[in-house]
Amino acid sequence: MKLLVILALVALTGASAWPNFMSDEPDGVPAHQKQHDVNYAFYKIFEPLRDNNLAEKAVSFNPLGDVSMYKDGGVAVRHLMDEFTNGRLLEKKHWAVATNKRHLEEAIMLFEVFMQCRDWNCVASNGAYFRERVNEEEFIYAAYHAIKHSPLTQHVVLPAMYEVKPHHFTKTQVIEEAYEAKEMKLRNIIFQNNFTGTPNDIEQRVAYYREDVGVGTHHLMIHLENPFWWKDTYGYHIDRKGENFFYAYHQLLNRYEAERISNYLPPLQELKLDEPLKEGFTPQTTYKFGPPFPVRNDDIHLHDVDRIGRIHEVVHMEDRIHDAIAHGYVEDEQGNKINIDNDHGIDILGDIIQSSMYSPNRKYYGNLTTLAYTLLDHQTDPKNKYDTPPGVLAHLETLPRDPAAWRLHKRIDNIFREHIDTLPPYTKE
Repeated sequence: MKLLVILALVALTGASAWPNFMSDEPDGVPAHQKQHDVNYAFYKIFEPLRDNNLAEKAVSFNPLGDVSMYKDGGVAVRHLMDEFTNGRLLEKKHWAVATNKRHLEEAIMLFEVFMQCRDWNCVASNGAYFRERVNEEEFIYAAYHAIKHSPLTQHVVLPAMYEVKPHHFTKTQVIEEAYEAKEMKLRNIIFQNNFTGTPNDIEQRVAYYREDVGVGTHHLMIHLENPFWWKDTYGYHIDRKGENFFYAYHQLLNRYEAERISNYLPPLQELKLDEPLKEGFTPQTTYKFGPPFPVRNDDIHLHDVDRIGRIHEVVHMEDRIHDAIAHGYVEDEQGNKINIDNDHGIDILGDIIQSSMYSPNRKYYGNLTTLAYTLLDHQTDPKNKYDTPPGVLAHLETLPRDPAAWRLHKRIDNIFREHIDTLPPYTKE
């Protein structure tokens, strides 16, 4: 009898530990079913669907068959289907990045379709249909953001990005060895996925931190929770979005500084746009469909990038933000002054520096963070002479791998610090 009581208590404890999977969602679909569909949607994303139910939806579903399933009456899905049927979307089996304006637009089109769905059947059906038809990288970007923000998926756990796109985290040599082992039907093989670089590079001492899959995943989650292109029309207002942008990056930098100190490295220096970039980087990773990630040599001079932007544009944006900090206010699009010498100022500055849609004047203050990282990423081929694909800085999950990324954000963080230093000190109260 005592044994039965103990087993019953264990069962109740287990059930209470997983409340989200034991209860139905507001739309009547169990959370475990949603989790199942999400897991299979991202499973072997570059291959056809393996789940029979989703595979059947991908074949039989018509996104325009019943527009009453969408909250906007089908406006978003009509737009996407028009682009798709007219062949204007990026093809499958091709690299795609959010720093490419057109790639981002296409991903947001799909994101908006997901966000307009009234129930899970609409989400799952559209997910299966477009997974088999649109670019894989764009699908991942759109679906991850939708799952993170949709009220229908609040209890769904996103698959780890290093499992969905392992080639972004694993050296090409290891990937090739794994394929070879599979072809030869070898088992119990241990692969050595050492960090990039050699002991000849002093920055190699902290490669374990920069290239940690957890750090890359954390950086991805920062942007998933606070996408710069987010609009409140998607469903809700993201509270303290700009402040969270500052806080998350500031904490990452603090930890990186601590790792440097513990490895006898000097403090991190901000990136100087008018001086040679001392740190090169060899990612040693390859796109799933395409060439390897480009290599950046040591001691290069930063150049303007064709069709992207110019270095002095970044400087001008910084000057305008420095000027706003000195005056204690920013100006909105109508010329109204908004005070930033208060508790809310860091949030406003964060929106401006992140290039957020929440920025009070995006036209004047620009897209500092996006442009700066994109210019830095394209330094391997600034004239676009060799059709080089984007580097690790173009992907949220791989950006922390590059040592230059940390120096650039140190530069951005110093702008925030300039503002914080103008505020009065805390009182005892």
